[in-house]
Amino acid sequence: MKRKWRIQNKKRVIIVFLFLFLILQTIGMIVFGKPSVHSQARAGSTYYHIVQIQRGDTLWSIASYYVTGDIDIRQYITHIKEFNHMDSDCILAGNYLIIPQREDD
Repeated sequence: MKRKWRIQNKKRVIIVFLFLFLILQTIGMIVFGKPSVHSQARAGSTYYHIVQIQRGDTLWSIASYYVTGDIDIRQYITHIKEFNHMDSDCILAGNYLIIPQREDD
């Protein structure tokens, strides 16, 4: 006797499909979404680094690693916060920051 497949719980099926979609989207972003930050560029160009925040990191420590030229580190931290739409100095391990870095002459 053949068994007919019938969807019993439509909400569960929708949730499973949404979950699978999000997993596939995340995998796609990991594989294809990384911008090349080490490509050749003319002097005065801006590079963008994607940094995963590690335990113990602070905005100051991250900014001091990427700051270049004569810019004050406090101004650079303010620029990073504005670029990432941050309202406070609080960062959490595991989150990501986009760090703009200007290439000087």
